[in-house]
Amino acid sequence: MSDISTLKPIGGATPTSNVAETAKSERDKELNEPYVFNRSVTVKVLENNFSAYRKLNISVLGRPTANIGSSINSCKILSSNKGEVEAYFPELIGLSANNPEFVTRVKDYLCNIRVPVNEKVTFNNSFAFDHRKDYEEFQSKMDTIDRAFEQADKGPIEKLKNAIAARIEAINRIESELYKVGRPVDISDYILYRHVLLYNDVVKDKRLADMSRSARFYLVDETREKAQQVKRLKESKAAKRNYVELCGNAEKFNALFVRYCAKFNLNIAEYMAKDETERETIIDVFANEDPTTFNAMVTDINLLTIAFIERLIARGELTRLEHNQQISTNDGQFIGKNMQDAVAFFNNPENKATRQMYENKLKVTSY
Repeated sequence: MSDISTLKPIGGATPTSNVAETAKSERDKELNEPYVFNRSVTVKVLENNFSAYRKLNISVLGRPTANIGSSINSCKILSSNKGEVEAYFPELIGLSANNPEFVTRVKDYLCNIRVPVNEKVTFNNSFAFDHRKDYEEFQSKMDTIDRAFEQADKGPIEKLKNAIAARIEAINRIESELYKVGRPVDISDYILYRHVLLYNDVVKDKRLADMSRSARFYLVDETREKAQQVKRLKESKAAKRNYVELCGNAEKFNALFVRYCAKFNLNIAEYMAKDETERETIIDVFANEDPTTFNAMVTDINLLTIAFIERLIARGELTRLEHNQQISTNDGQFIGKNMQDAVAFFNNPENKATRQMYENKLKVTSY
């Protein structure tokens, strides 16, 4: 009599494979179902330009009504995408896309926008996607834009403005293609949302809102801000776990500390000479202030190799040009055009002897 453990299901299928196939089938079905992405943005009046008298007596005088007006830049950009215009504007202006007056009427609509704002106004920019997979692709692109913005140099005011401008341009580019995969829930509000993204009188970042004396409005992306809060909390929790684990691994901690020094242009030898408590405190502050970057460094599979290369550069064993990312040896041998290439060079088994030689040199130094 055969042992029951040796019996196989008919057709060779196993319970595990059936479960996996069922899960895939359900996921495929979910991805192909319609999906509504509910979201909204709010435009608030900035009080920066209110007179001192108005601010002092606002309860008596009331808030002045400001108007979101038209914009040549917005009109030009929003009317330039033929496919999008033909998808949305027939409903707004009451003309079909093949009407001879259609384009003129679209431009008239965009050039005569006027939205009164007493304190704030909210636009429903929700979008009904034909398929959930289209939404997930859209969200993935938006996440990429957010990461690029987070990593951009936003120190001086001009660099902050440039980073914001690049982000808005990228968002508009993605939004302008959505007509191919769905339709706004409220077309009128959606077009106004697209307009305020391109409207110069509306600042898109709180830091600029606090600084500006010329901007009249501030855009609050409520859906994005809520998602960012959830993300920050998640990153913060992960950073706490990663920090504890990091402090229990001396090699990994030292590697991350070297990367930290290199990132902020600190003297590696000087900072590595600090006692353990000082170094742990520095990284603890870093993890709390910028958990996203900290987590990315900790989980980088090339952390040790990057730190190894940075130490060689700090000791003068390798050279990185002052205004270039190219890395080479002291005798001019090319290692890579950037850190990524240099990591690939030292991780290549064919260069094992070269790596070993440099590792031996590092053994005689404390950094």
